[in-house]
Amino acid sequence: MTSLRTGAITDVGRVRTNNEDQLLVTEALFAVADGMGGHAAGEVAAQVAIDTLREAFAENATAEGLIDAVRTANAKVIERAEADPETRGMGTTVCAAALVPDDDGNDTVVIVNVGDSRAYLLRDGELSQITEDHSVADELKRAGQMTEEQAAVDRRRHVLTRVLGMDATVTPDRFDLDPFRGDRILLASDGLTNEVPDAEIASILRRIDDPGEAVRELARVAKNNGGADNITVIVIDVADDDGKAENASAALAKDPPRPRGLITAAERDSRLRDLDAESRPPSAVRSATFDEPTRRRRKLKITAFGLAVLLVIAGAVGAVLFLGRPWYVS
Repeated sequence: MTSLRTGAITDVGRVRTNNEDQLLVTEALFAVADGMGGHAAGEVAAQVAIDTLREAFAENATAEGLIDAVRTANAKVIERAEADPETRGMGTTVCAAALVPDDDGNDTVVIVNVGDSRAYLLRDGELSQITEDHSVADELKRAGQMTEEQAAVDRRRHVLTRVLGMDATVTPDRFDLDPFRGDRILLASDGLTNEVPDAEIASILRRIDDPGEAVRELARVAKNNGGADNITVIVIDVADDDGKAENASAALAKDPPRPRGLITAAERDSRLRDLDAESRPPSAVRSATFDEPTRRRRKLKITAFGLAVLLVIAGAVGAVLFLGRPWYVS
C-alpha cells in the first residue's frame, strides 16, 4: 500500500491584501485553486471549487471520479456567480492530485489541471513539470509561434484560456503517474512559479527533506523575490510504495547500464516504469499515460514482432511482396 507524507502552505504574499488561493489536503486528495475576479470574488470561486472537489471526490474516489469532480466544481462556480451579481465573471484555476486504484487494483497518482496552477515531479533529484499552463502565451508556444523563453516573459502568460467558471463545459488535462518511494510531487499556484525559477525550486526540494519545512522555504523565497501574488504550495512525498521501487531497482540491476550522460530523464523514467511492469504478475501490468511516446514505442515493438512471425509463416514469396510496399512511421 502506498503511503504519503505532505506539507502545505498558503500565504497572501507581499502585495495583495486578501488571499484568493485555497488548498485542499486529505488522505488521498490534494488540490490548489487560484481564484480571480476581484472584490473577493476570486476567493469565493476558489473556495467553491475546493469544497466541491472534496465532496464530489468522496462519493467516487477514482480517476474518473476526480475528472467528474472537476466538472462538478466548474458547474458550481458558474451557478454561484449567476446567483450573486457581485461575483459575476469570477473563476479559478485548479490543480489536483489523487491517490487512486487503477484498473488492476494498483495505486496510481492521477493529476488534473485547469489553468496555470502547476504540478511538478521530483524523481531521482531531477525536477519535471507535469502539467501545461492554459494561457495564451503557452498556447502560442505549443503551436510553435513562440519560444519557451519568450513565453516565460510574455504578458499574455497571465491571460488564461481555460479556468473553472469560464464555460459551461470544461475539460481538465489528466496525467497518470506510477508512484515510487522517494518521489516528490509539488502542486503550486503561480504565486510560487512566477517568483521562483524551476532550478531554485528543484534545489530547495532536493535540500529539505521534511515536506512541511520545504513548503515554508518555498513560500519564503517567493516572498523575498517579490511576493506579488498569493502563494500556495503543497508537497506530497511517496514515503512507501509497497516494495515497488525495490522490485524495479532489482530488475534494473540485471540490465546492463548505459554509459553515463547518454540517457535522458524521460528515458530513465520510462525504463523504470517498464522494468517495474515486467516485474509484476502478467495480470498487474498496465501502461501509464504519463509518457505517451513510450507507449507508442512499446506498441511499435510488439507490432514489429508480430510482423516478423508473419513473414516467417508467409515464406519467401510473401516476404518479397510484403517488403515491396512503402511504410511510413508517424
